[in-house]
Amino acid sequence: LLSRPDQSVAITAAQALGAFSEGIGLIALRLAMRSVVPVMVIHALGDLFLRLGGLPLIPVNVVQSILFLVFGIWLLRRHRAELAADGWG
Repeated sequence: LLSRPDQSVAITAAQALGAFSEGIGLIALRLAMRSVVPVMVIHALGDLFLRLGGLPLIPVNVVQSILFLVFGIWLLRRHRAELAADGWG
């Protein structure tokens, strides 16, 4: 909000929600794979696709964030017992 005073609060809130949603998926992937490398590769490829894909940036980013959120929830539920045994919940 401070660095972009021309941007509305709603857009900033939407960006924060998108980052949170995508973060859930990436964190779940990190916990399930026990490595940060796949997370870095997926994040980099996602950003590259958004920039070079030729598709509208905002709708594609929204779909990507929703897919990461759903995938993250599914992955965390699937690996719940393993994560609890490792002290993650």
